[in-house]
Amino acid sequence: MIFERLYWKIRYDIEDRHFRKRCTSLGPGIYYDKKYHRYFTPSVMGETGSVEYVAGELVRSGLVFHYSLQGTLNHAHTFDEVLLAAYNQAASFGIPDEFRSEYSQQELQFIETLVDRGVRDRTSE
Repeated sequence: MIFERLYWKIRYDIEDRHFRKRCTSLGPGIYYDKKYHRYFTPSVMGETGSVEYVAGELVRSGLVFHYSLQGTLNHAHTFDEVLLAAYNQAASFGIPDEFRSEYSQQELQFIETLVDRGVRDRTSE
């Protein structure tokens, strides 16, 4: 257990040094790091991840998308997460009426088509 904690501390320190070094020569912006496969910004040091996460850290806010699985309310902070749930758990996926306003009409149509495909793919197995 202590070696595992030490491993993660060392790894975090190496990554932190990498991003700090990259940020010294960059102006404001959100950049993609090919080595660690994540986005970062010089404006908020230490915060790396998806574009949605980094942008949320910049403005101290974020996106939220509510949906339900098997009647239980869930939420995601990226549209990608919603799409994964919609396809992978299509039979039990739904968007409650009170949260439909969080989605655009185009997103709702896309999700509906994806859910239909997920159900069809699983019934044809």
